[in-house]
Amino acid sequence: EAGDQMLICAIRPGMGQQTGVHCIGDGALRVREQADRVSGGQGSFLTDFYHLCGYLSDASEVCSRSDFPEFFNRQKKPAKDGRMTEVLRRMKPYTERFPYTVTTLL
Repeated sequence: EAGDQMLICAIRPGMGQQTGVHCIGDGALRVREQADRVSGGQGSFLTDFYHLCGYLSDASEVCSRSDFPEFFNRQKKPAKDGRMTEVLRRMKPYTERFPYTVTTLL
């Protein structure tokens, strides 16, 4: 399983029971679940900026077709600066159109 390979890769350089683990990936739920399993709850997960921009682009196109490039760029800058709460707050008004909430995307 992929998570087992992740664990081997983390143990080799010295991961122990008290080691904090920071994982970076495409944001797929299965990858996050494996990262959580491997880190034993002592880790964090970050979606890489390339994939995050893809997700923001798709969402921006749905949220604001008429000014998609501008809308996307208004979300991209704070996301790049680590201000995802701001991005989610800005996009929240558009979530009523969808069967899921913004928080389920985190």
